[in-house]
Amino acid sequence: MANMYWESMQPSDPNSGSAAQTAAEAEISPLSPQGGDGKPRTFRDVITGQAARFNPVAAGDLSADIQFRVSGPEPGDYVLRIDRGKCTVHEGTASAPTLTIHTPAEVWLQIARGELSGQTAYFKGMYRTEGDLGLLLRMNEIFSGQSDSAG
Repeated sequence: MANMYWESMQPSDPNSGSAAQTAAEAEISPLSPQGGDGKPRTFRDVITGQAARFNPVAAGDLSADIQFRVSGPEPGDYVLRIDRGKCTVHEGTASAPTLTIHTPAEVWLQIARGELSGQTAYFKGMYRTEGDLGLLLRMNEIFSGQSDSAG
């Protein structure tokens, strides 16, 4: 069974390069270690924490892929996929993301920890975006962790 699992994780055609273009189908577990204070220590903590704090009521019927292109000491590509009232996190890239956020890992960590305002960081050029800016403006609400509209 272990061999079947690892084989399933390999691209079907290693010469096609398509595996690098789309988010992996396997979810990243939201159970990632955090600091003793409950604040995220790594970008992976942040991204899995965002999926865990997803508010389906605030998202409504939203269907979107939010692509994170992360640079710095923890470079990587991650996708928050919102569909049918659920949010999952995947490693890799989306073929047609609704919103792409280009950010150094440390900037998004500071935003997630409440040490830096996302709006302030954006206007200072600390990260940049492509795509639906309306979705960016809704992120605090969508990832509020509250499951009712009384928020």
